[in-house]
This record gives sequence, C-alpha cells and structure tokens, in this order.
Amino acid sequence: MVSPDHRHASAPSSSSSLSIPSSSGLTGGPLQSLIVFMSKRYPCIAVYMMTSRKNGPIYTGVTNDLVRRVYEHQEQLRAGFTKKYNCRRLV
Repeated sequence: MVSPDHRHASAPSSSSSLSIPSSSGLTGGPLQSLIVFMSKRYPCIAVYMMTSRKNGPIYTGVTNDLVRRVYEHQEQLRAGFTKKYNCRRLV
C-alpha cells in the first residue's frame, strides 16, 4: 500500500547523487531525469546474466542499480569472474 505522502513525488533536482556513465547511452535530458526519479521512487532488485559469447560462460548477479553494475562489468572495473572470463554482454 502506498502511503499518502508518497503519492505525488516531485522530480529529483539536478544535484542528484545518482551518476550514469556517459558511455551507457542513457545520459542527458528527460531520460536521465526519469531514471533518477524512478530509481529513488521505486527502488528494486534486479537479477541479471552476463556472458562473453554464445554458449560461453554465464555470470548471474543481483544488484539494486542495474545500469551501474552492467557498466562496471563492461568496463571491467572490478576483479572477479566476469573480468577473468571477459563477460561483457548482458543476456
């Protein structure tokens, strides 16, 4: 049930702490504002899979910020399975 104080939320200000990498293709304009607004209004958990190629190794992960996490995998910013097996494709 939605509480009365959350029915009419305003759009976030431009000083939001959510950052979307420019290489993700989701930056700028109304789309970024919508993503920021929705992520604050409806926090959720996403289950996702990454792979390196067809019939290749599959990595399964859970995150509360899918755009950021996919970016981290694609840019290989963290050591681990996806970096070791070059899993950059979101399934």
